[in-house]
Amino acid sequence: MGQSGFKPPSQKRSSAVNCLMPSKALYLKKPGEFKQILKKGKAFRSNFFILYAIPFNKDTSQGRLGISVSKAAVPTAVQRNRIKRLAREIWRTLPKEKIVKDIVLIVKKGTDAKENRFIVKEITYNLNKVLS
Repeated sequence: MGQSGFKPPSQKRSSAVNCLMPSKALYLKKPGEFKQILKKGKAFRSNFFILYAIPFNKDTSQGRLGISVSKAAVPTAVQRNRIKRLAREIWRTLPKEKIVKDIVLIVKKGTDAKENRFIVKEITYNLNKVLS
């Protein structure tokens, strides 16, 4: 290995890559954070999603998004990841001054059968309704 001239890639990311990656502070990760919002939050329901929202904690600089897609609602991992990816992209592109709440997005059964454009439209509509 040492004689072949192989050098492992640097662990440091370039600044161009870092600006494209979303901040982890934009998302809820801990189960306690989810439980708090589900317990205290106001629910908004649609055909394919349930959103719970509370005003964001002053410890964070802006609201955060938590996404819950159960295996019972969406059986295949590919489809679960697709829905989560779409929701994260919509959240990332929202204006920062508009994000004033911590939100948990729960996906209902049957959402995986819908096309991307329908899911994007539905999530965008519901997030705008919750954040206004």
